[in-house]
Order: sequence, then C-alpha cells, then structure tokens
Amino acid sequence: MHARPLTLNIGLALALTLGTTTLLGCGDKEDSGTEEADADTDADTDADTDADTDADTDADTDADTDADTDADTDADTDADPTNLLTDAGFEGKDLGTWLIYPTDLANWAIINTGDTLYKSSDTFTAFEGNSSLKVYGQWSGWENETPIYQEWPAKEGQTFTLSGQMWMHSDDPLTATHTYAYLSIKYFDDSYSYYGSSDSDWLDSKDTANTWMEMSVTGKIPAGATKAQAAIEFWQCAGDKSSGQCWDGNGAVYIDDMMFYQN
Repeated sequence: MHARPLTLNIGLALALTLGTTTLLGCGDKEDSGTEEADADTDADTDADTDADTDADTDADTDADTDADTDADTDADTDADPTNLLTDAGFEGKDLGTWLIYPTDLANWAIINTGDTLYKSSDTFTAFEGNSSLKVYGQWSGWENETPIYQEWPAKEGQTFTLSGQMWMHSDDPLTATHTYAYLSIKYFDDSYSYYGSSDSDWLDSKDTANTWMEMSVTGKIPAGATKAQAAIEFWQCAGDKSSGQCWDGNGAVYIDDMMFYQN
C-alpha cells in the first residue's frame, strides 16, 4: 500500500529535475544568442573601424600625395635655369672654353684660393669653388679693351640674362674713373657685324674693395643679329684715345660664379 506514493514522488522528482535541465538548456541558448549578437556587434564595429581607417588612410594618402605633388611642382618651378656657360667658375688652369680677343692678350690669370694677392701679404679666397678669373689693364699706353667671352647662336626676340660676382682687393683697387669692369651681352650677325650690347653696372673706383658684388644684365636679341656673346669686359683708360699716356689705370678685377641663361 505504501509503494505507489513512493513511485509518484520519484516521478515528480525526475520531472522537476528534467524541467530544471530543460530550463538550463534554454538558458544556454540565450547565452549563445548573446554571444552571436556580440559577434555581430564586433563584426559591425570591425567593419566600421576598417572602413573609417581605410577612409582616413585614403584621405591621408590623397592629402600627402597632393602635398608632395604641390611641393614637387613648387620645387620644379623654383629650380635654377640651365646655365649655358661651361667652366662658369674658372676652375681650370687656363681659360678653357672661354675666348679672348685679340687671342694673344695675356693680361689675365686664374687665381686660386690661398694664393698671395698682388702688392699684398693677404691671400685670396674664391667666391665659390677654388678658383676665379683675374683681369687687369693691358698697359699699352692708350685706351684698351679686354673682352673674355663665350658665344651662342641666337634668334631675334630671344632674351638672355648674364650674371656673375666681381671683386677687387684694397691693395690693388681700381683707381681711375675711366678704368672699370662690367658684364655685357653682345650681338653680332654671322659676319660679325656688331649690333650693339646690353651692359651691367660697372665695378670701378667708386665701389667698395674686399667685397664680392653681384653684377647682372638682361638683353633682347635685336633684328639682324644671329649670335650672342656672354662677355666679361675690362676697360683701361676708356675714352683716353689722344694722349697715349694712359698710365693711371691701376687695379685688377676678380670674377667668379658666372651664369648665362635664356629667359
């Protein structure tokens, strides 16, 4: 008579146990759903982050590229023009590609850094590199011109600029107003008929010794001219053609860092 209640109690216990187990199983599924939601959230976050990162990277790359392009363009625009001169700093032992007229003139020298200067115990320092050109009067007793130059074909309407550094020393300065040096762009035709020149300011007795001075001139090729000469000009006793007693044109000029280019 007491066996049935015992069986019922056991069944009830099993049912409760199974119900608990089932509830726990549902709980496990709910946790799994949360994890899936977390995974979806993580995936969305990763995707958004990747998209944002890609966008930022693209933007940064574009900005950097634009900046680099602008910088390169500016650098190219600001680049120095092509110098048509060869041996523009007189670094050879002689005139080299530079010409002189008449060809037998000898009133010039290549002076190196460290050389002792004429009439002085001071030593020379080139403006750039190691050497410079020195030019002085011919001491012929009358007006004389010393042109040292390079030459190119040219066409009417072209413009060119010639520049360079000039210097004189305080122990051997230019002392007379009619002795001076300057830069000149000279114009000729194929027969060397002269079509004039464009000239820079002079270096003369009014200028300060021991100071490099930049000289520059821009000229336009005139009608009829077919050649342009980039020239260094030294005049001694300019305008003194009659007396034949031109002995006061003392001094020498040093030239360096020359440049000649088409505008």
